[in-house]
Amino acid sequence: EHINIYRDTLTDVSEGRDELIMSGQQNSFMAKLDNGAVSYGAAADTQQSQQEITSACLDIIRQISFVVYLSLLIQAVGNGALEPRWLGVWILLLLGLYIDLTELTTAAFPLLNAVESALRILDKPQQADIVESSPLDSSSGHILSAENISFSYSEGYPVFTAISFNLSKGESMAVRGDSGSGKTTLAQLLLKFYPSDYGEIALFDTPYSKLSADIIRSYFSASVQQCHVFSDSVRDNFTRLHPGITDEQIWQALDTACLGNDIRIMPMKLDEPMGENGSRLSGGQRNRLLTALAIASDAPCLILDEPTDGLDKITGTRLIENIIAHIHQNGKTLILITHDTEAASKFPRKLLLSQS
Repeated sequence: EHINIYRDTLTDVSEGRDELIMSGQQNSFMAKLDNGAVSYGAAADTQQSQQEITSACLDIIRQISFVVYLSLLIQAVGNGALEPRWLGVWILLLLGLYIDLTELTTAAFPLLNAVESALRILDKPQQADIVESSPLDSSSGHILSAENISFSYSEGYPVFTAISFNLSKGESMAVRGDSGSGKTTLAQLLLKFYPSDYGEIALFDTPYSKLSADIIRSYFSASVQQCHVFSDSVRDNFTRLHPGITDEQIWQALDTACLGNDIRIMPMKLDEPMGENGSRLSGGQRNRLLTALAIASDAPCLILDEPTDGLDKITGTRLIENIIAHIHQNGKTLILITHDTEAASKFPRKLLLSQS
């Protein structure tokens, strides 16, 4: 069991690394992974010891059986029940069986491990703990600003150049652009996954260059492309990223993301398993779950990357309206990344990106 939990935890850390970093839970989850490694090592040592003891016992049984069988053959030759010329044939047969049994015992342990691995799908990983972040002076200036920022993955091939904007608390902005124009890359710069090549991004007038990534991300909740959905339940996905969240708050976030009714009709509701990276959800449901996970955060800045992707027009419109109501009610600053012209039209401020 320890081995299975550690294996699943390690997989979730690998696949969901960006989500844990953005939520500020990576340190506590890594501590949990370290504890899992200790348990894994102890369990592996115990399993190895058990296998060695079992192998030794089987060897003793085989040796005794060989001696008993050989004694019976010799006795049979002595009392005339077996002709001496057949003794060698029976001994060779006995040696063949002995070797086959030895190989069968060796193969038994990997077979048992394979069976246990096949039955581990529904095992539940542990939950993450709370990590505190240091606050900035929120009374100073704009909550978020960018001044002539440029970025390129390869020198001489800029994704975008000279982007500037500033947002105060409670303001929202739609970021539009064609595919490849750098919309998601901009979100990753704001979350400090990459530094800008030129220009400066600032949080409460404090340049990013003077802030650690952990401090910056503590002020953001985000749903960006390729976000990971953990394999366990709906509730577990929320509690991993937002320790201490209540079921009522989870339902509120799900309803805001237009997913609450979908979850309510599932057999296990909040305990419904999501499957590997949300494989048990449709594309639109998975996207709305990621939106709900971002909305559930208390962080003052919210970044949503294509939240209406995969939704019909009616659901997409209702989702945008719910998001707008949510940020107004909670005084959050929103950056909405979208290619949806109608969705973008609902925001007073817009940033248009074009391919460089």
